[in-house]
Amino acid sequence: MTRHRPAGPFLVAVILLVSLDLTAKWWAVNHLAGGSRSLPGPVDLQLSYNTGIAFGLVSDLPSSILVVLTAAALTGVVHLWRTKQAPTGPAILFVAGGAANVVDRIEGAGVVDMLHTGWWPTFNIADVLITTGLAWWLIATLLAPDPQDEDSPTDFDGTKAQAKP
Repeated sequence: MTRHRPAGPFLVAVILLVSLDLTAKWWAVNHLAGGSRSLPGPVDLQLSYNTGIAFGLVSDLPSSILVVLTAAALTGVVHLWRTKQAPTGPAILFVAGGAANVVDRIEGAGVVDMLHTGWWPTFNIADVLITTGLAWWLIATLLAPDPQDEDSPTDFDGTKAQAKP
């Protein structure tokens, strides 16, 4: 029988990050409708809506299909995390970003984007969470010790490995 990780801290982190993203989107809708705002540095604030997924891909698909596909992906990641097949930090970022975009997609006419560079498609905090989570997961996977190596000092998510009984 596989022992599952406790879900409480995971859920609290996801809820906090979803709240951060949805608050930023609420602010953008209420303060950027009249035009963009220039910020010092490479990112400006500009309101836009994305009816597709990353970079506007598959924007012709109905929103309900995108919600179902995203929910299935998030369910899969949570299952992998609970069964200790996914590292905690990346899973939290990926699930929080995906969940925030699902909530936003259900609420309106697409996902609210507000971070604009001029050389990259406009994006939001949830997109940063998803991208960072996937990159971190990839790096953690590539750097993970070989599970066949019994001298390995850490398990997949970097915590000390338990001695086998």
